[in-house]
Amino acid sequence: MLNTDHHQIQAPASRPALYIPQTAKSPLPCLSAKPGGEESDTYPGIITALNSKWRVIICRGGIQWVLQRQAGQRDGRPRWEGHWFCQTSEALIRGARERAGQIGGDALAIMLRLPERIGRQP
Repeated sequence: MLNTDHHQIQAPASRPALYIPQTAKSPLPCLSAKPGGEESDTYPGIITALNSKWRVIICRGGIQWVLQRQAGQRDGRPRWEGHWFCQTSEALIRGARERAGQIGGDALAIMLRLPERIGRQP
């Protein structure tokens, strides 16, 4: 279980690092432009890549899932931009299907295993 200043998030035992960032201590959740931040290709809270242009992360504050689209590059690395923000897995899957186009089978399986609401057991 990850305990931030305001939130507790518990990951399924089968995938403890799948969608829980180890750096969820930002006083301003979901805002970051620094290296390793949410827009970075190396952000530690990546849940899954849906395809080559879309991915799902958990925000730095651990309070919502974010559907991100690749939006160009910064310093030669892909830069990601949030397009859909939600707290339920149902809304996340709906947003991914509406926006991301073709979703890989593994990505859908991962999203289907997420808890119904962020911060709860599946």
